[in-house]
Amino acid sequence: LLRRAEKVVATSPNYIDGSAYLTRFREKCTVIPNCADSTRVTADELSKRMAEEIARANEGKIILFALGRHVPYKGMEYLVRASALLDERFAVFIGGEGPLTPSLKKLAEGDDKITFLGVLDDPTCKAYMQACDIFCFPSVTKNEAFGLALAEAMAYGKPAVTFHIEGSGVNFVSLNGVTGLEAKNADAASFAAAVGTLADDRALRLKMGEAAKERALTCFGESAFREQVQALFDELGENSL
Repeated sequence: LLRRAEKVVATSPNYIDGSAYLTRFREKCTVIPNCADSTRVTADELSKRMAEEIARANEGKIILFALGRHVPYKGMEYLVRASALLDERFAVFIGGEGPLTPSLKKLAEGDDKITFLGVLDDPTCKAYMQACDIFCFPSVTKNEAFGLALAEAMAYGKPAVTFHIEGSGVNFVSLNGVTGLEAKNADAASFAAAVGTLADDRALRLKMGEAAKERALTCFGESAFREQVQALFDELGENSL
């Protein structure tokens, strides 16, 4: 299939570099990142009010938010373990459900900082993205090819903490030291340290949050996606003449 294809679209250069298949056909590969649906990254009045309520209920806390299916590659276990290493300044909200939910809740027993939110509707999800101070994205394997929720949180101006995953687009979406911080993969202590660094420096959080928003809207917005897809179609059309 790769031999027959005129073009192969990957969502990040990292994924091309990390693939034993795509590296053999690098000259055919082009990068078109996933895009965040504009309705998902627009703060409507309902989600704004909900975000304000979340902030009031957690006044004085540094709010961490994570969202994703509770399956092994999403790495929620490491966020729970990292939370145990954080002090009481933090409130940790974990959205989503999955087969690992019961074991995650058991692992979190005794840690009052953590709240499991379950499956979230769009307004609630958008509210937590607006209310949080730091977006936590603890995926640990290449199964996480891109990280759309990560791009969405960045569009709200939130700095991210991620793990460094070889061959995954996660570290293309959020740039270490620019839009967020990376931790050593599957290392809860390293993740907690990165969270602590952002928590201790509000100016750094704001600076990275601004850079995150700019990157998300410029690189992962609908208009950028349309332009890149159209450019690919134009190139294919020219080559077929």
